[in-house]
Amino acid sequence: MKFKILLVVICLLLINPLSALTSKSIVKDKEQEVVIPILMYHHFVEETVVETGVSEIISAELFENQLNYLKQKGFNTISISQLRDYLFHDEKLPDNPLVITIDDGYESNYTIAYPILKKNNIPANINIVVSSRGKKPGNYQHFSWEQAKDMLDSGLIEIGSHTYNLHNEDIKLKETDDTDEYYKRVYDDFQLSRKLMVQNLEKEPFIFCFPYGSYNEFSQSAALSLGFDIQLSVDYGVVTKNSDPLALERINVRGDQSPEDVYNNIMNAINAVKM
Repeated sequence: MKFKILLVVICLLLINPLSALTSKSIVKDKEQEVVIPILMYHHFVEETVVETGVSEIISAELFENQLNYLKQKGFNTISISQLRDYLFHDEKLPDNPLVITIDDGYESNYTIAYPILKKNNIPANINIVVSSRGKKPGNYQHFSWEQAKDMLDSGLIEIGSHTYNLHNEDIKLKETDDTDEYYKRVYDDFQLSRKLMVQNLEKEPFIFCFPYGSYNEFSQSAALSLGFDIQLSVDYGVVTKNSDPLALERINVRGDQSPEDVYNNIMNAINAVKM
């Protein structure tokens, strides 16, 4: 079985060399190289955030101020489809491209973030824990399939998988894991997430977002074999032409960051590439 899995991985690499699982190189010393920051958000609230100890909670006002400030600084927000076309097909991007992603699929993504994005005509990607649609598995309600479809049909929002029900420690490959059992566990979960997304959204998903940013060659190849050829990590950095599409870097945005803080964080990541 292990030999068969290894053979599948090798075949995938031969079919799509852009998906080299270990490729994370960045070409440096190119002042004109296109760099694409991908911002990562989670949960939103209407009121100004007080000190909660939860850095992923961002107020509506701060979210909009961050987006407007980055626009004033010359950033042009693009969709992940545009990023994908650039990485795979050399399609042209606007100057200073920027991608907005939102993880988990909380209802606040629909009730708070989506109206702001729609008002400002800003595309974004939302990655959903598929088993949580319309439910409240933890502290926060998740949006429904109907709400997801409403956002998707707007043309501004792209929906990605954040697993079916592996937003937990089970996605992490431990030393005690048997490789065959691990591969089957993640493959079956990813496959079910894709099946339900197609049924409910009537569109083939291609974006996969790893919970906790935990990935390895087996989870990457499982997702890729199901058609998820854009995969998001939580590794800090920006995307370039030579980035690994199966482990795209992102920049987390916290609720205690001013618009200037977010901008400076982006510029630090960009400057690190151009050093």
